[in-house]
Amino acid sequence: ADPPSLPAARAAGAELAFRAAGALVAASGSTSVLAGRHPQRLVREATFLLVAASRPEIKSGLLELFSRR
Repeated sequence: ADPPSLPAARAAGAELAFRAAGALVAASGSTSVLAGRHPQRLVREATFLLVAASRPEIKSGLLELFSRR
C-alpha cells in the first residue's frame, strides 16, 4: 500500500481482527474467556491492536469503521 493509505489499511486490519476474534468467542462459548484458551488470547491481541492505534489517522479510521456498524 502507498504511504497515504497505510493508516486506513491498518485501521481496517485491526477492525477485522477484532470482529474475527469476537466471532470465534461467540462460536466457542463460555470457555473462550478462560486463561490459556485460544479465543481469549486472540481477543487480547485484537484489543491490543485497537489500543496500539495511537496515531490520530488510525484512531479516527477505527472510530469511523466501528460507528458504521
